[in-house]
Amino acid sequence: IYSSEVLRCKQTAEAISDGKIPVEFDQRLLEVFIARQGYWINNPQESYSHPELGGETRTNVQKRVVDFWNSLELDSDKKYIICSHGDPAYFLYLHLMKKPLPTGDWSQPNDYPLKGAIRPIECKNNANYQVGEMLVQPTLQ
Repeated sequence: IYSSEVLRCKQTAEAISDGKIPVEFDQRLLEVFIARQGYWINNPQESYSHPELGGETRTNVQKRVVDFWNSLELDSDKKYIICSHGDPAYFLYLHLMKKPLPTGDWSQPNDYPLKGAIRPIECKNNANYQVGEMLVQPTLQ
């Protein structure tokens, strides 16, 4: 199990692990680093509007999560769990599906991972992946 170190991801990963599967924390799985970290933002897409103040761009986020993915030495006989956040998970999905990053203001598309969603990725060989549909898509309250 690989996980972001943000508390809610740590708790999820540790609950899944149940102390029987090792959990490895990796900073490349963290949420988006934004200039307004900790402040309420009415429009979440404004998160990317100020990279000059130290925030990340969508490209930055995708690069770091793809770097994480490429650093893994996956064994096709094993199963892995990656516990991350919406944007990093979605941007990795887009990379694997060879789809472009969203530009400008965008609303979350239907294939954006909701909280608790699971998306299986089957590794056929070194660079060949089959990305499945989300298995769980809970309703947010």
